[in-house]
This record gives sequence, structure tokens and C-alpha cells, in this order.
Amino acid sequence: MTSKNLFFKLIRQDCKRRIWFSVLTFITFFLALEVFMTMRLGEIGSRPKEFDFTAAAYVENYVLGKAGVTSHIVMCVCAMAFLGAFFGFGYMHKRAQTDTYHSMPVGRGTLFWSRYLSGVVQFLTPFVLHVLICVGIAAGQGCYTPGILSNALWFIVMELLIFLLVYSVCIAAVCLTGNIVVGMLTAGCMFCASSLLALLKEMLFQTFFCTYITFSETETLAFSPLGMLGKLADRMNAGMNAEGVLDYGLVWTYLRVFLPAAAVYAMAAYVLYRCRASEACGRAIAFGAAEPVMKTVILIPAALYSGLFFGQLSSEQQFFGWFLFGAVFGFVVLGLLLEMIFRMDIRGIFGHKKQFVFNGVCLALLILIFAKDVLGFNTYVPLDTQLQSCAVSINDVMDVTRTVRKNSRYERHTSYMMTSAMEYRMDSMQIQGNPSAMALARKAAKEGLRYTYYNEEAGSPEYQRLWEQQKDYCDIVFGYQMLDGRQIYRRYVIDLADAGTRALLDEIFQDYDYKIGSSPVLNSGWSEEYIQAYCRSSFNTGEVGLTPGRQAKLLETYQSEYIRLTLADVMTTYPVGSMTFLTKEDVEEFSRYGYVEGAYLIYPQFTETIALLKEYGFDYYEGVAVETISEIRVYAGWGDDGNIVLSYTDKEQIAQLLDSIVSGMINEGNRACSKELYEDSVYCSIIGAVAAAEGGNYYYFKKDRIPDFVLEESADLYKK
Repeated sequence: MTSKNLFFKLIRQDCKRRIWFSVLTFITFFLALEVFMTMRLGEIGSRPKEFDFTAAAYVENYVLGKAGVTSHIVMCVCAMAFLGAFFGFGYMHKRAQTDTYHSMPVGRGTLFWSRYLSGVVQFLTPFVLHVLICVGIAAGQGCYTPGILSNALWFIVMELLIFLLVYSVCIAAVCLTGNIVVGMLTAGCMFCASSLLALLKEMLFQTFFCTYITFSETETLAFSPLGMLGKLADRMNAGMNAEGVLDYGLVWTYLRVFLPAAAVYAMAAYVLYRCRASEACGRAIAFGAAEPVMKTVILIPAALYSGLFFGQLSSEQQFFGWFLFGAVFGFVVLGLLLEMIFRMDIRGIFGHKKQFVFNGVCLALLILIFAKDVLGFNTYVPLDTQLQSCAVSINDVMDVTRTVRKNSRYERHTSYMMTSAMEYRMDSMQIQGNPSAMALARKAAKEGLRYTYYNEEAGSPEYQRLWEQQKDYCDIVFGYQMLDGRQIYRRYVIDLADAGTRALLDEIFQDYDYKIGSSPVLNSGWSEEYIQAYCRSSFNTGEVGLTPGRQAKLLETYQSEYIRLTLADVMTTYPVGSMTFLTKEDVEEFSRYGYVEGAYLIYPQFTETIALLKEYGFDYYEGVAVETISEIRVYAGWGDDGNIVLSYTDKEQIAQLLDSIVSGMINEGNRACSKELYEDSVYCSIIGAVAAAEGGNYYYFKKDRIPDFVLEESADLYKK
């Protein structure tokens, strides 16, 4: 007859038997928490000016916050979960120990849950002790704040949930296998399965679907611990406000998923444990029915990874052939290897031929689906009745990046994230009631244009043919906001030389929703407080101070003229300059690095904006004195001895050159759609003019405006 306290006795006995695990956990977190924290606090105390946060803030929001997912601490938690699972249930891989435990007059359920909870107790007890010691150290060094205790509690809960998730997954891997090596490999696969599948899906879509593009992190698969930890880290970064304070309430919205996930994996492990036969010890897989499933889920993704690896090593023209070779090679080699591992005998390498053929057919079907786009991914365009709104981003047409400040209080500098114009438009633009947008999407999807890269000399006939065919190609990205809440993105290639495409594109460009949604300062800039406008013309730069009144008037004036701008203006007109709105933080960044993102082009058609900025103190039409320029260097191409640089110091030649060039810093963004305005083969730089050289300025020649003396001197290198 067993004692009613047997369950707790088993836990105590296991804790005594595996006291080394508690000691190892204690030492690990002593180094990871107290030692690491004390070292950093000493660094902050000795050099406080190098940090933009206090020691108290560091303890509260980093040690007991962000570090729990984004640093070495979570690695230690995962390692302890792995060791706790394998050394707590590893007896199932040893026949003598299995027979001993299963002969005890104890139910399997009692035995399983007692050892499960024993591992949790052996982890949690020293971990909680170390967290409390950290709080005590912080208080002793004058770093105690009211939020430390609550953050410490959240921190313990978070790490416990992470431990339970990884611990349960590893126990399930132990119960599923009969060999410790296979068990460890299975645990590793289960730990990162969703992340590997998400990466494979991304690589296959990027490789075979020319219209594929994504901006959403919600598409990431997350049913295994690594994927879930990645999502938790993203949520934690989002929960850090501008002052560096972590909002655990926002973090909890995803962290609470860990408990049911851990429970599901724990129950799966329990079922496997109850159903597992003692005779399974020593076999690679404890359950025969699981073997073909495991082979399939390992073999097919691995073969596709092998194909992608070999394909990436080859040229674009030979990609698919090498992809097929890699997929077949990986499939055959790994398939035979898996048979040998599961049989634990090299003589079983050719076993299960039918399953091998079945997996091969599945692999072939998958390759066929991707290679031939059987599901119609590239040609898919939603119906108008399914659509709520759409966003359009025309590549290199009035592109303006958006600076998003991400507070990085626990590094030695403030970090800035540059959101691309394309990503910003997908997030902010909502075009409705414009039939031209969907008409262009259907036209582009039907035509299916793609860039072809030809690895031959520039002068070869095939190269010239492809260049002539693709010289007017341009990328355009559509974002479809569906009525059911989904967001679908597609990237197409359009030909700007096509009259029908140009007409549809012009109608989209004239749409008010497109104009406002494509320009951050006109959409959300009204709520920003700018103190300065940084202006750049071809040869001069300057700063214009802004008051709230000046800002409102300048934004209103620029918006009204920008809305009247046509696509034809963009494609046929040289901008006279650019303008960047600067907040107080931007001004500090500019003074540190001399450059900030987010320049808005100023066209000659913007007469009121140009006049207003001249009134404020900057003239876009002011030239540069020839006397201030000591030299203009023209980079005229490549010769036998490398890059050819022509130098001009004669003032008359410099004056002619100044009339023939425009700033690359200004015109770079629109060159894809207005390439006929520029000479591609030659560019130059100015030496001696301080304003012109600021920011690393460089210059393009206007079309057909290269001076004769440059052409004559470079006649053997430059072909007009």
C-alpha cells in the first residue's frame, strides 16, 4: 500500500538525487544575474556621462525586463530546461533504469508528474532567490525604485513560462524517442521547427514568386519555442516607451500564450509517456506510427533547403537546374541517412522503399507548384467586391523615408529606424474609388514582366537587347486591404514606355489619397513640431528656422503645390532642390552626423514654396561663385588602368561644367522614372566649394549637355 504523501516524497527524492541540477542552476544564474548586473552597475557608476539612463532604470527595465528575452538570460533558461528534461526523463533511454522505474508500485501518471514538477522546483527555487538578491543589491546601491518589485514579479513569471514551454517540448522529445542522441536532435528540431518552416517559406516565395513582398511580421509561424520567443521579443520592443519603461501589460498580451502552449506540450508528453512501451528503450523512435511522419516532416523541408543552397551558388540562368540537383541530392542522401539512423543499422539503409517513393512524389509536387505557379500566386488580384482600399508605391517617384526613433536606453547611443517610402505607403495609404489603381494591378499581373540579368560584356548584342528592352522598367508595389481584415501585398514590374501603363499611372499619381498617403510630412507631419527646415540646392545648403506659424504656412503651401504636380512633371523636370523638416531630435542628429533622411523635392513648378523659403532665408536659385571652386573632377568611365578621372581647374571650363550638371543628392530618388534626363556614364564632384561639398555631394550631367572638351578628352572611353 502506497502512502498518500507518495507524490511529494517522490519530488523530494528526485530533488535529492539530482541536487547537482539545482547547484548548476544556482551557479548559472549567479553569473548571469548578480555578477553581470554588478559589473554593469559599476560601469555606469564610473562613467555616467556615457549612458543616457540611470542605474535604477537599468535594473528596473533591463535586468528585470528586456534582458529576459533579448539577452543571455533567456539562453540560460532554455539551457536549464533542456538539461532538466533530459536528465529528469533520460532514464527512458536506458533499459536497466526503465525496468527499475516501471517495476515500482507507482502509477505512471504519478511518476511522470512528480518528476515534471521536480524539475520545475529545481529551476524555480534558485532562480527566484537570485532575482531577490538582485533586488537587494539594487537597494543596497541606491538603485531601488517603486517599480522594481512589480517588474521582478513579472520577470519571474515570464522566465517561468519560457522554462515551462521549452521544458515541456524537450520532455515530449525524450518520450518520443528511445535513444539519447536521436532525442537531442528531435528536441532541437522541435525547438526551432516553426522558425525553420517560416524561413523556408520566405525563401521559396522570394525565389519562385516574382510578385512576392511582405511587410507584416504577423505572417511568421510561431508554434515552437524559438518562433514564440521571437514574437515575444518583438512585443517587448514595442512595449518599451520613449523613456525606456517597459509596459508589461502589452507584453502580457502575447506572453499569456506561453502557458496554454506549455500545457499542450506537457499533456502531449504525458500521453506519450503513458503509451510508451518499456521495450521502446534503445530504438530510435519509440512509436512506429510516428516514424513515417517524422521522416516526411524532416526530409522534404531539408531537401528544399538543399536545393536552395545549391541554387544560390549558381548563376541566375542556371538556378533552376542546380536547384533540382540540390533537392534530389539532399533528398536521397538525407533519406538514406534517416533510414540508417531509425534502424540503428547500416543494413537498413534501403528499407521502406514505398515511403521513400511517396516522399519523393510529395517533393516533386511541391517543386512543381512553386516552379510553375500552379496556384496562381503571381497573377492573383483581388476582386473589387473583396477590397476595402489599396495602397500603391511607385519605385523612385518622390520617395521619402520616414525617420522613426526607437529609444535604445540600454546602449551607448540613441537608435533610429528608417522606414522606407514603400513600407510607409503600405501602412498609411488608402486609395478608394479610383478604378485606375486596380486596372493597373490587373494589367501588370497579366503581363508578368520580369527583370532579366545577362552576365555578358556591356557591349555584347544580347546585353544591348536586354538593356533596350528593360530600360524603362519600374517596380510598383500594391497593398490590398481586404474587407475581411487581411492585408495582401504584391510587387509588379511595369514598363513606363507603354502608353496605357503611363496613362493609368498618371491617374493614380493625381489621386489625392495617393499624394497624401505617400508623403509622411503631409499625412502625419501636422502633429510634429519642427524647428528647422534643411534646404539643399544643386550648389548650396542652408537651414531655415521654423516657428509654429511658419511651419503651418510652409506645409500648407508645399502640400497645395505638390498635389497639383503631375507625373509628367516628375519625369521631365529637374528638381531645383530639396527640403527636409527637422525636429529638435533631428537637429541634434544632424549636428552629430551631418545628414538626416527624409528630403522632399522642390520642383520649379513650386513657385510659392520657393518664394516662401526665400523669404525665410534660403534662395534655391542662388548659384555658386566660380572663384570658390578649385577643381571639378569628372569620372568618365573605366579604362585599361581603372577608373578614369578628368580634372578641370580652368575657370571658364568650370563655368561650363556648372551649367551642365545637377546635384545627385537631390535627383537620385527620381532617376528611375526620369532617367532620360541624365547621362548615366559620366558624373563628377566639386572640390573647393564648401557648401557644395557638404554631405558628400556628387553631380550628374544633364542629358546631351556634356561639354565638348569633356567629350573630346574622353572620346576613347565614352560613347555617346
